[in-house]
Amino acid sequence: MENNRKTSPEIKCGDLILKLDLGKPSETAQKKALKELRETSENIQKGIYELKRLLQAETDLIIPQDNEEWLIKYLRPCKFYPESARDLVRRHYNLRHKYKEITNVLKPFKLKQVFDANMVTILPQRDQHGRRIIMSLMGKQCDYNILPYDIMYAAGTLCTDLLQLEPETQINGVVYIVDLQGLSFSQALQHTPYRNKRVLDYIQNNIPLRVKGFHVVNQPKIFEPIFAAIKLFFNSKYAERIQLHGSNYKSLHRYVSAECLPQCYGGTMKTELMYGRETYQLLSHFEEYFEDIKHWSNGSFKYQIKTTTPSSQNVFKKMSEMETEIDTTENQIPADTDGFPEHATKYISTTKNVLRM
Repeated sequence: MENNRKTSPEIKCGDLILKLDLGKPSETAQKKALKELRETSENIQKGIYELKRLLQAETDLIIPQDNEEWLIKYLRPCKFYPESARDLVRRHYNLRHKYKEITNVLKPFKLKQVFDANMVTILPQRDQHGRRIIMSLMGKQCDYNILPYDIMYAAGTLCTDLLQLEPETQINGVVYIVDLQGLSFSQALQHTPYRNKRVLDYIQNNIPLRVKGFHVVNQPKIFEPIFAAIKLFFNSKYAERIQLHGSNYKSLHRYVSAECLPQCYGGTMKTELMYGRETYQLLSHFEEYFEDIKHWSNGSFKYQIKTTTPSSQNVFKKMSEMETEIDTTENQIPADTDGFPEHATKYISTTKNVLRM
């Protein structure tokens, strides 16, 4: 089982190759790890030793304490501070327990239809900072009656779980790009407060991976207040990493270089947009790894996720301002979204209640 995850198939994607980088990090990544993550031989050894000791007290969790690669996966995003890594383990395990509707389907074969439809993919090329790019099509291309929203979300989560195996990605991080081209009013309403809170919980400090950007492109106007509502509850660091670009691809290129993107997003790469089937091939090779994750995630949970957010007073003041703005911009809403202002105001009111939890 361990040997299987130490090798990766090389899957042809046009002129590119999709595979996991499971060897030592590149020299550039090692320099970044030293500068940003305090990654020295001494800190690695001390971190592993101390984290093992701390995790011995976590008797309610199933933990592979002798798996040093697993331990480093949690130490890296915490800059090798063992107490912080222990807390991340607690939060991550609790997250997987809390959202069973997602974690119960995190197997490649259960999500094959998503990848067959080219809705979610790991792009074969990294961005200019060495970060992995996960791409999702969640607008008109996606029929939520055939591929429900939660299944789409689970496919992206499965890709995130896989990329946690790469030392290079543990250091450089991951970037998400979501294309909402042609998102309908009924589809927009699938982005419920509960689901948006789930996005917050996953992205913000609760998974062992550095989330360096979340970019939404081609979103219609009806989506903007929905995402603006949830963005208020991210801390300042993560709020800055969430960007809505619309069809302004030059805005996207400020964060992800055009040289790393296909032509349909103003990029210079002569490559297909989606490699869903190829992504599925890669995921399937690591089926036993996903079995291990499910096994390790079993257990009882006494820890609750604590999300660091801006002060409640400031957040709810901003949300009240958003409600007023929706009322004053009713005439700007497209004609095919009758009733949107009322729904959006109700949505924000509901979001307030959900995110208080």
